[in-house]
Amino acid sequence: MEAKLTIQIKQLSKEELRLLIQTIRDCEQKSFPDKIFIFIIDPELTTEETKEIWTSIKPPYKSEWGLNFLFKVKRTESKMTIDSEKLSKEELRLLIQTIRDCEQKSFPDKIFISINIPELTKDEADEILMSIKPPYKYRLGL
Repeated sequence: MEAKLTIQIKQLSKEELRLLIQTIRDCEQKSFPDKIFIFIIDPELTTEETKEIWTSIKPPYKSEWGLNFLFKVKRTESKMTIDSEKLSKEELRLLIQTIRDCEQKSFPDKIFISINIPELTKDEADEILMSIKPPYKYRLGL
């Protein structure tokens, strides 16, 4: 199934952002190796900081398309997009739960997720979202 998660991140430090990416990478490697691509827009990071984060992720992505930082002028928040063409519903649920667990442990309530999954009905998408614990306060993006 094709899935697109857009994660809006409010005021994460460079280390918190690195932790989030590494947590996502760990989940991916354990449960669905090399099925996702991460794109990040973070106007606060320099090229050197971006490279530092990139090289710290283990195992490294096979290509620069695995983790791609994009820069924009907007300076109030970061945005991470995770694209996949091969995730099952359970893998998608696991990925969202992993992101939620990392957020709650390390930087509570700084992430908002919107999801675009053309193959899922609204009821199926709601079922995935309702399974995430603790639940998100808002349901704007699913």
